[in-house]
Amino acid sequence: MGLMFVSTIIFAQRHGSHRDSTGVKHLERMKTELLLTDNQHTQVKMIETKFAATRNKVKADTALTVGTMRNRMKKIETEREVQLKKVLTEPQWTKWTSARTKHVSDSKKHGHRHGRKDHKG
Repeated sequence: MGLMFVSTIIFAQRHGSHRDSTGVKHLERMKTELLLTDNQHTQVKMIETKFAATRNKVKADTALTVGTMRNRMKKIETEREVQLKKVLTEPQWTKWTSARTKHVSDSKKHGHRHGRKDHKG
């Protein structure tokens, strides 16, 4: 029983750390892959922090239906992209959108799903 408990904790920690909740790894990857200047890095960090807080607020609202939540998340993502596009150069933007499209495509190939687990209509 004790071994099962420890295994469960280890499994949960491993899968829980899959996504860096602070976004530090994401920001560092953007900085190195897009060759962001220090000024761009600071601006991107502010944008990411702002929109992460907004997304978390929407995710925490259990009164929202899945459809409403998706619509709000799409609107948040669109606004985030508008803000990021203002900061990035055209080559950086192209590289970022290309990498993001590939990431989404790879996630779908491997059966990863994004979104809420409680499927309210």
